[in-house]
Amino acid sequence: MEEILKQAGLFRELPGELIARLAAEAVDRRTAAGDEVVRRGEEADSLFVVAEGEFEVYLPDPVIGDEKVLRTLGAGETFGEIAVFAEGMRTASVRSLGPGRLVQLDRSSCVAAVRKHPELGLALCRVLALSLIHI
Repeated sequence: MEEILKQAGLFRELPGELIARLAAEAVDRRTAAGDEVVRRGEEADSLFVVAEGEFEVYLPDPVIGDEKVLRTLGAGETFGEIAVFAEGMRTASVRSLGPGRLVQLDRSSCVAAVRKHPELGLALCRVLALSLIHI
């Protein structure tokens, strides 16, 4: 999992010892086509890095029974950063478009890493700013 984190934009410029520590605390999660990884309105307790496959970020609209696709994510991209650090609820849902693999980091690991390594906070700001530009 360490190699996957090293390739992700959020972690790419971080010290090797931090990436190794995060990788040791991470969960390797496999998905099948259509699996919902996170659901809008759920508590955000994890950040995810796409290792393999494609994942769709979407907003479900139960009133009209439709949804709006916001973005498709591939290898090296992350999701869940804002909600994890803001200790909020998920504002969108994410599902796997096919077989996939994710690296899942829980909130406590992420927060502890930012406190100990401020450069992760800077990387987080950079990734978030770039993602806002693309939406």
